[in-house]
Amino acid sequence: MFELLRADYARYRPSGFRARLYLWLFNFDWHQVIAYRWCSFLNRHRWRTAARFFGYGARIFFSSDISWKAKVGPGFYISHGVNIVIGSGARIGANCTILNGVTLGQRRRIEDLKGEAGEDGYPVLGDDIYLGTGCKILGPVCIDDHVTVGANSVVTKDVRSNVIVAGVPARIIRDKEATQRINPRDEQVR
Repeated sequence: MFELLRADYARYRPSGFRARLYLWLFNFDWHQVIAYRWCSFLNRHRWRTAARFFGYGARIFFSSDISWKAKVGPGFYISHGVNIVIGSGARIGANCTILNGVTLGQRRRIEDLKGEAGEDGYPVLGDDIYLGTGCKILGPVCIDDHVTVGANSVVTKDVRSNVIVAGVPARIIRDKEATQRINPRDEQVR
């Protein structure tokens, strides 16, 4: 857990004593990352009742629903972390940046609710992903490395590496150059 938190902390990069103090005492987004890591740690070590208790408290306090069962790699960065929903089966790689209103969840159809067979998976995200405000990634989709998802986009199909996608439904807007970064905090943390 501490290695993951160290990598997450590196993404916030506070410089100077006051910035570090502010991060630890008042940064709502950093506290949300800590709460997720703590609940995930408890769940992995079979303290599921405690994970559930702290997880429900975090849902109420942070107004977000990040499941403690979701698997999130190092370098997790939340910005303006309100109304974020990450389902229990979601898997996220290293150095993911998530803005407010993002949803990573299952895609349920009417047929599924009636009991008929249907695909019932969660999204899998690669490394160095940037998820813009309000984007939705629904169903068993795979998003490869170095992808930027635009604000309010809805992704329901797989996305290849090194692209920017946007729209409803999301489509490729353009390819990204290997050195292009959308966020200056998106340095490699491995």
